[in-house]
Amino acid sequence: MSTTNLQSAPVFSKICFRQLVEYSFAKNFEDKLALIDNEELNICINIEVDFIALLFCTHGNIELDINNEHYFMGTNDMFYCSYGTLLHHISFSTGCRVKALCVSVEYAKRLFMRSNCCWENVVYAKHYPLIYLRPNEQQLVRAYYQLFTAKVNSYGFAPSKNDMDCFFQSFFQDFNQLLIHYTKDKKQNKKDISYRQDELFKQFMILLKENFKQEHALSFYADKLCVSSKYLSTIVKMATGQSVLKWIDVYLIDEIKSLLRNSNLNIKEIACLLNFTNPSFFGKYVKRLTGKSPVTLRKSLLSIEDV
Repeated sequence: MSTTNLQSAPVFSKICFRQLVEYSFAKNFEDKLALIDNEELNICINIEVDFIALLFCTHGNIELDINNEHYFMGTNDMFYCSYGTLLHHISFSTGCRVKALCVSVEYAKRLFMRSNCCWENVVYAKHYPLIYLRPNEQQLVRAYYQLFTAKVNSYGFAPSKNDMDCFFQSFFQDFNQLLIHYTKDKKQNKKDISYRQDELFKQFMILLKENFKQEHALSFYADKLCVSSKYLSTIVKMATGQSVLKWIDVYLIDEIKSLLRNSNLNIKEIACLLNFTNPSFFGKYVKRLTGKSPVTLRKSLLSIEDV
């Protein structure tokens, strides 16, 4: 390895979602959503993003490297930034203006779990993050941003969690439709060498949604998809940055919280419903993922009222 390569390697500053919402220019809703509307943006550092963001250039242009690929983002273009993305060599034109909708990874996962969105399109956008918007799509993105801003700025009443979830689900569905058109056009012009891998991941997510309550083992999903556990793990990790077991945990813990909060089932009944071998193992599982016992977690969930 040459000294030149070592000296030229960029140093990245990792920005997590909690840091983002503390910035003076970011408006936010709890630890879920942050909005950025800069009059003139001028950032010249190398960034590793630890959240999900949609950047919409309203004026001027941006040149930057995304995961070592060079991009030019013009007025009315949109950039999809998934967590783990490396941004560097960022150059803004004079007076460049950008709006950004940023979402925490955990909130995005929960929204996706409850949606009918096609994950293949999201994975595709991760590989091809620059999206050229049609005029009607530009209007839609602007309208949603204005609505999100109005929600966050509604001091007269605080939007409830369910209210914001439903609102964001609507946006998620429209964004999915936008990606369907985008990926269709892209695939007509460029062969996607990872299509089979994306298709495998899509099938995994469908299986997971249908079976996570009863099937918690990696081997079950690998067998159903007729691939090895190692190969499935590799594909899922490549697509999302999360392991298969982590995705199973995400689905399970969300369901567990829902049952603890919204049902009258006791701990033993919930453990049985979700196919845990016994209440003791269930309790240890919940404790490992949340830091609380099922009983304590239920109390804390019930004490948090949706305003």
